[in-house]
Amino acid sequence: MRRDATFGQRVASVVVLVIVGLVLMAMFFPAVNGKPSATNTCRNNLRNVAFAVMAYEDRHGNYPGFFEWDANAKGQVLWRPLVYNLLPDLERQDLYEAWNRDNHPQNTCPGVFMNIFICPSDRQETGTPTSYVFNGGRPDDEYLDNPANGVFVHAALAGGKTWNYNNTKAFIAEHDGTATTLLVSENLDAGNWSDWSEVRCGFLWDDYPKSVWPQVKINGDNKGESPGQVANHAYFAKPTSNHAGYVNVAFADGHVRPLSETIDYTVYAHLCTPWSAGARNANDKPIVNFPLNTQTLDERDIR
Repeated sequence: MRRDATFGQRVASVVVLVIVGLVLMAMFFPAVNGKPSATNTCRNNLRNVAFAVMAYEDRHGNYPGFFEWDANAKGQVLWRPLVYNLLPDLERQDLYEAWNRDNHPQNTCPGVFMNIFICPSDRQETGTPTSYVFNGGRPDDEYLDNPANGVFVHAALAGGKTWNYNNTKAFIAEHDGTATTLLVSENLDAGNWSDWSEVRCGFLWDDYPKSVWPQVKINGDNKGESPGQVANHAYFAKPTSNHAGYVNVAFADGHVRPLSETIDYTVYAHLCTPWSAGARNANDKPIVNFPLNTQTLDERDIR
């Protein structure tokens, strides 16, 4: 009888110890996991930037261009870069108003550092840097962009005249689909968030010959050769990151995922084009000898 009581007491003690251990684990692990990883922070920032783009499109019925011309109350014509139009949806109405202030210098902006534009693995601490760039499609040819080639294009508005296109979510949904069209990506060679050039604040694709693909592929050659600087070459305008083997990207439906650096270049081009079959070259002709107009995207190749 005494032996049974002793055994019961031991079992009870073990149960108590297990319960105490579980309580301590529940208290300890949230403290450890409460600090988000660099990857999670990067993806959250990227998602918020993508949501700001989507909110702008919902209100205006089109995406913002890489730059827009507008006049302030003094009649001065100002260049507005893409991010300027996103500032209210990024909860920086103060910067939006400061840029539009009558006494603000023309074509400049307050030099404000914003954490939301920085991936922790791509530390840039000065100026107005960004780790995130936007889908510009093919490199511009005298601003003759095609809405099938990319999401964001040069859209200069002045005196009521519209130069070029403003692409729309409806156009993407009607053709290749928002879930398979890239919107925002990381880039180690990006300029400042206040830049308006698609080479400095965009990522691009082109019908390059295969000999050039190693340079322009995701995380390919020239990766990070001019971090945070003005890289005036389309080779630099591609998804790149310091993550091992992948780049974080956001799609036009808002979902964020890693894209493998081993992805085939033609698959990447498909993801950049809102309408692959309608993509055009610099002469506004269908692209030949490059399987974009003739092949459809196989989603198993997105990895």
